[in-house]
Amino acid sequence: MRWCRIGVAVFVGIVLAVGCAAAEELQEKSCREVKALLDASGDDVTVFDVRTAEELAETGWIEDAVHIDYNEYQDDPQGLAVKLAQYPKDGSYVVYCKKGGRSGAFGEMMVSLGYNDVTNMEGGMTRWLELGYPVVNEEESSGSGCVLQASAPAFVALLLPLSLVCRKGRTQ
Repeated sequence: MRWCRIGVAVFVGIVLAVGCAAAEELQEKSCREVKALLDASGDDVTVFDVRTAEELAETGWIEDAVHIDYNEYQDDPQGLAVKLAQYPKDGSYVVYCKKGGRSGAFGEMMVSLGYNDVTNMEGGMTRWLELGYPVVNEEESSGSGCVLQASAPAFVALLLPLSLVCRKGRTQ
């Protein structure tokens, strides 16, 4: 009887470990699968575009994608953790770059930070465009495009001139 309980406990432990490991791996999906997912899920999936600002300007982006430049965080997982803190760890995420390499690394970083449902879009924006899927660019965005995520120093640099203007206009 004792061996039976030990065997059951080991079996349950293995099943739980395999189940948890499967949930914590980066998923890979084709552009077609991602397009179908986005069409079906709507706002339930957050899309991260991890290319540079220059790449965004060249080719556009998937509508409502959040821009976080992978190059700024490739060696700074703690900085990325701070950047992603506003996004729930149990949310659904798709990441893409130009061809899939940087987004794969970015997705792996997200998984290591505890995000469970992360999908890398195979082929990246290059394949997305080859398939003729829609993109948004600066001329077409009219406010609903890629949400640019400024780093803290850049954000402060943008606000500093504004605070100086506000102080000059204030009476003492």
